[in-house]
Amino acid sequence: MKCERCIEGRKARYRVYSDVMDMKVCASCAAEAQSLRLTIEVLPQDDLVEVDSRFSRSQLLPVDLQLLC
Repeated sequence: MKCERCIEGRKARYRVYSDVMDMKVCASCAAEAQSLRLTIEVLPQDDLVEVDSRFSRSQLLPVDLQLLC
């Protein structure tokens, strides 16, 4: 799925929403939304390759999200 905000055709990896909008956006658009203090969620990635079961889920998450596990 492509970014619904910019015209660069990047892959949408985040959902940005408020009470009046709901868009799927790329990383650079999500960064701009973050500076505007909008709510951002990471979209599930269907195209991720299967990971070896020796790794725990927390090893696959970005460092800032590992603290939430």
